[in-house]
Amino acid sequence: MFNWFNDRRFGLLTVRLILLMAIGMAMLPIQPSAEEIVGRDVTVLSRVPQSELQDPMVIYGFQAVVVLSCVLWLLNWLTPFSCWIAVLSFAGLSALRIENSTELCHSYSLLWQLMVVHSLWYSFYSSKLGASEATSRCYPAWVFWLCVFVLGWFHTLSGLGKWMAADPDWANGWNWADGVSLQLWLQAFGNPNSRLVQFLLQEVAVARVVQQAILVIELTAILAIFTPTLRRFVGLALVVYYGFFLHCFVDWQSLLGRMGLGAETVEMAGGSTFPLMSYAFFLFWVCWVFLVPDRVLGSWVQVQESQDD
Repeated sequence: MFNWFNDRRFGLLTVRLILLMAIGMAMLPIQPSAEEIVGRDVTVLSRVPQSELQDPMVIYGFQAVVVLSCVLWLLNWLTPFSCWIAVLSFAGLSALRIENSTELCHSYSLLWQLMVVHSLWYSFYSSKLGASEATSRCYPAWVFWLCVFVLGWFHTLSGLGKWMAADPDWANGWNWADGVSLQLWLQAFGNPNSRLVQFLLQEVAVARVVQQAILVIELTAILAIFTPTLRRFVGLALVVYYGFFLHCFVDWQSLLGRMGLGAETVEMAGGSTFPLMSYAFFLFWVCWVFLVPDRVLGSWVQVQESQDD
């Protein structure tokens, strides 16, 4: 099933993308929330005094360790020790960001899980990864399988969360997809320039079908781990899913205007900056893990086989 996914070039390229994203996300400023904490444990840092969580030196310290360890990992220095320092420091920085915010940014959680998977790869294959042979194959099937599992299970958990939010007893979780809640989100955060948004706001029956499709896509995402065909099918479904959100919740006309690439006619839709970062992030990794490997590694295998002949 995964006989193509043992070429280390794909794995190393994936690691570089993960670490560059980790460095970029680590450097994003953390703005402490002015709201009082609710007294509930959310992360491992929830018991730390709020004054220390908001200390700029603590934040800078976490950021420095993440950046330094990621750079060492990129250079393949002190691996796998530097890999796990990057994993632990990024987890700490993610917890610090959550504790200083009223919102959860799931991008950090997904990236951290991908870092863990590839840290395991470096831990078990550090000697082979240090070899100079360009054709050395040491990207084992379980590494790729775990990446697929992480993405699939992540989306399925999202669907289960929606189902349980509608009915903790599991009996009527389908009621989450009533169409009305989607209309409320579109009304509050949707792109006012989108004809699709306006149409969904007028047609609750269509909004209900769209919301039901979203729930089905998320609940069945875990099926991607079973066969390459299911992986590609789930990947395409998730691309449509994220494309829908990027279209409906980002006012591209205003965004391009702010970037100097077009006329700005209206203010950006409320809350559009968060979907732009989060949905684009997930869209990239869905394409990279579910759809890209077949073409990239397939072409590499064909070239390698022709060279061997």
